[in-house]
Amino acid sequence: MLRPVLLLLIALLFTCSSFAEDNPNTKLALTPAPVKIEMGAGSFTLTGGTSISSDSPDLAPVVKYLKENVLPDAKEQDGGAILISLKDADSNLGDEGYQLDVTPEKITIKALKPAGAFYGVQTLRQLLPADVTTVTGLQKYQIPSLKIWDKPRFVVRGFMLDSGRHIQSVEFIKRTLDRLAYHKVNTFHWHLTEDQGWRIEIKKYPRLTDFGAWRDSNEKNAQGQWKDGKYGGFFTQDEIRDIVKYAADRYINIVPELDMPGHTTAAVASYPWLTCFPRNDFKVRAEWGISDDVLCPGKETTFEFVQNVLLEVMDLFPGKVIHLGGDECPRTRWKTCPSCQARIKSEGLKNEDALQNYFTRRMMKFLEDHGRRMQGWNEIMKGGKLPPEVIVHQWNDSSVAVAAAKDGNDVVDSITTYCYFDYDYRTTPLEKVYKFDPMPAGLNEEQAKHILGGQANLWTEWKPTELSDDQFTWPRMIAMAEVLWSPKEGRSYDEFMSRMEAKHYDRLANLGLGAQGTPKDDIKSYLENPGGGDLGRTVAAWKPSEVSEQFKPIEWDVTKMVNRAGDYVFTFNYDSGAHGLMIRKVTLLRNGEEVSHDEHTGWAGAGQHDTAYTLKLDKPTKGAKYTLQAEARSDGGTDSNGTIYVKQPPRPDRK
Repeated sequence: MLRPVLLLLIALLFTCSSFAEDNPNTKLALTPAPVKIEMGAGSFTLTGGTSISSDSPDLAPVVKYLKENVLPDAKEQDGGAILISLKDADSNLGDEGYQLDVTPEKITIKALKPAGAFYGVQTLRQLLPADVTTVTGLQKYQIPSLKIWDKPRFVVRGFMLDSGRHIQSVEFIKRTLDRLAYHKVNTFHWHLTEDQGWRIEIKKYPRLTDFGAWRDSNEKNAQGQWKDGKYGGFFTQDEIRDIVKYAADRYINIVPELDMPGHTTAAVASYPWLTCFPRNDFKVRAEWGISDDVLCPGKETTFEFVQNVLLEVMDLFPGKVIHLGGDECPRTRWKTCPSCQARIKSEGLKNEDALQNYFTRRMMKFLEDHGRRMQGWNEIMKGGKLPPEVIVHQWNDSSVAVAAAKDGNDVVDSITTYCYFDYDYRTTPLEKVYKFDPMPAGLNEEQAKHILGGQANLWTEWKPTELSDDQFTWPRMIAMAEVLWSPKEGRSYDEFMSRMEAKHYDRLANLGLGAQGTPKDDIKSYLENPGGGDLGRTVAAWKPSEVSEQFKPIEWDVTKMVNRAGDYVFTFNYDSGAHGLMIRKVTLLRNGEEVSHDEHTGWAGAGQHDTAYTLKLDKPTKGAKYTLQAEARSDGGTDSNGTIYVKQPPRPDRK
């Protein structure tokens, strides 16, 4: 007789092995996976002439979208074969849930709100063959009979695009919005101002774009030489209004970010009186990293400037939330600024951290007075408790979500280890993204309501092209969308991948990514094989205690791995921390004497690049100690952790 535990193990193994076969979505390959699917008998024949009807004027945008993107020849008429309805929907669907009912005679999409009906249309689109986007004329496609009941797990399902470091075209942003909507993502966080460029037209302060949108080029040509000239650009207010409407038509809310009081070199260079110690030689920052020259919260003119800018921003973006950054703001200038020190004294503030909290509170109150909510990166929690109206955006401190939720603040989670898509696929592979969960442990039911959801972030320091933006976003954004929409229970990475490989890579390639006209085969290739590669074996690691903010040598014993002649490739791979490692020279030492070196600059951090160093050993010396030495420094802080891998030369008896 089998013991109960053994019976349970057998049952679990059977469940895992048969999950894909038992799941109707495995064949349909819908993503994000719906909450519930029931398959029926037969199918509905969808043709170019299939008619559409709706029962509310509020559904006009949804019907318009369906016609433009799926059935361009369809006519609207009473009793249409496709019915989109806001009547008699399940009261538990919420604002974004939907019911999709397909029979041989009719397709019905029901929802409580138009957004839910829109997401039902996205599911209908995915029921078409993978190589079909629109149905016209006499084309016929069979849609299987089924019932779907679906709603999102989280109310914020976001993607952030950094246009500050590298600017993208209006057309690319619209294509990105299309792909996000296809995967039921409802928030586009648009990072519009940075040290390296101011990207939003502000009529009252024209120099922000006349001067602040342009920097000395930090791009290289094909020969590895620095290009001459300026790099930059900005979005006009008309372009922004066009993009905002395009997003709204797809039920995507745009959250604009104007980073402040730090990351403001472009603004300070445009109007030097904004900083503590004005100079006439300020430039828009061309290199990456953090500048000490930030906004001066000691001057009333600074607040007047920010408020005037925000008035124009609020006129452009009708959404409730405005993101004001608040991250990585050095206090260096504030500590010696008479105006800042006077502000600290007059307001009874404890220190410079409290001064930033004062800045945050004033901006929060200004936005609140205009019917908006402030959101900021988790550094805004320093210096004092925040009013509950402020949304905390977690990125580099995993304890923030719990602390903020317990304080009564809403939270959006973009923790670096899962959500930073500028990290390469070796650091953050697709499977790791799929394991992300914005809901932390340690919250009671009421506190958990403050976790609004999560977001993927694409910072573009090292993403100069639209194709590189897409290559780092997709397919990881598909995994993120499913994590934020679908129920946690029952999710399986293997089953998710079976859907991706069966149909969804083809769907996305057919829709198009990257620059306009990128071949479908190229798109499918990078979707199926996204970056990465074998780095070799772990040989060492760096930790915060070894790192300095100035270049200095760091050494590791690599004797066990250096045992034959040939080329050794050492790769520095960033793992965690808010700051990375800048490397300018790596040397192989034997008993303290140089054997060989590789002298080039690499960056092991967000968007890491050029981190592989090739060192040659002509002949190993028995009994010698081999060490690896790197001249390296941190970038703004010493909390970086990383792993060093080595690819050894092949053994003499192997080819």
